[in-house]
Amino acid sequence: MLKLKDKVAIVTGAASPRGMGYATALKFAEEGANVVVTDLASNLERLEKTAATLQSERIESMAIAVDVTDEKQIEHCVRQVADTLGGIDILFNNAGIGHIQPFEETDLSIFDRIYQINLRGTVAFMQAVIPSMKQSGGGVIINNASIGGLYATPLFSAYEASKFGVVGLTKSVALELGTSGIRVNAICPGQIDTEMGDLIPAYFAGQQGCSTEEMRAQMADEVALRTWASPEQVASVVAFLASEESSYITGVALPVAGGFPKSLA
Repeated sequence: MLKLKDKVAIVTGAASPRGMGYATALKFAEEGANVVVTDLASNLERLEKTAATLQSERIESMAIAVDVTDEKQIEHCVRQVADTLGGIDILFNNAGIGHIQPFEETDLSIFDRIYQINLRGTVAFMQAVIPSMKQSGGGVIINNASIGGLYATPLFSAYEASKFGVVGLTKSVALELGTSGIRVNAICPGQIDTEMGDLIPAYFAGQQGCSTEEMRAQMADEVALRTWASPEQVASVVAFLASEESSYITGVALPVAGGFPKSLA
């Protein structure tokens, strides 16, 4: 049985074939949803290939260029989806960027940029889809936070400040929207095998004078399950939260981290 049959889902930050957005878009389509993928205009060619991969006789798919720091682009996207596909049932706020740097060396402009994308962009997309969800009697919003939105680590201050914000936002809005039939949850991924995830072992390998693969192995040792996760493993959790199987779950920030950090698992 298809868990998301005939639902309309928007997935932001979906252009990277190794990304959680891409994997989730494929999983949503596999479960019967009509999927709209968004990313920056500079990634439109990759995005259109993603949409073409999703498109089938039973699945409608659209690729829309959206910069999540521009609310006019977000509003245009949401209108286009509602007009073309009849409404919006699911939003996966996945677009985001990372940054690694000592706090005292991190310029305020970096904090501003990360805030604009990771937190304000999430807020703007949520506000844009809520009227459509209310009109149809409900919906599901899933925000991609991070394990760094639950536990602090050195050198990630700007990133983690934004992700702690996403977790707090998720919990607060869930309390407001429950009576409208809209569930709001966050996932908090740990060490995931994505393009952005590659940057972390590469950075620390450079700091410690070892290879990136050696650093990846060291980082895996900090996980209870002793391994990195695939984007597809995250996508399965997002699809669960988007489905009726999780119909009594809202306001949750769910770690998808294999028991990382294992000292707190």
